[in-house]
Amino acid sequence: MSNHPKTCAATRKDGQRCTAIASKGDYCWFHDPLVSEERDAARVRGGQNKATAVRVDRLLPETLRASITYTVRAMARVSAGTMKPDQGAAIASLGSSLVRQYEAGVRLEQLASIEDLIVSRDTDDPDEPSTSRAPAAEEDDHGIA
Repeated sequence: MSNHPKTCAATRKDGQRCTAIASKGDYCWFHDPLVSEERDAARVRGGQNKATAVRVDRLLPETLRASITYTVRAMARVSAGTMKPDQGAAIASLGSSLVRQYEAGVRLEQLASIEDLIVSRDTDDPDEPSTSRAPAAEEDDHGIA
């Protein structure tokens, strides 16, 4: 008796025998007719999760998702003639401003992380001169630095 696992009995598209290990029965998961519905459902889920919109949606914060949705709807309304173009332009401008503010916030967080690394490195070596973190900008009455 052989110690080698049983290989799939199916024939590939190129005419060669499939070399995958047979799971239950004579076929691998990819060729087993008993799991065709499960395999098709997995393929659909995989395709949906690879969609650009799904990947982008995972990366965007909730506020930007809402802004993008609102802007896309405004574009459709302008295109359909149910919204004035200048209103659509104002919405797009505000959305653009929101994105720039978000990007600035991300850059400030990245800069703070870099500064923290520098400070922690400086405190690890007592022979090195210490650098201090720049003080935060003062905010005005509206919370804007």
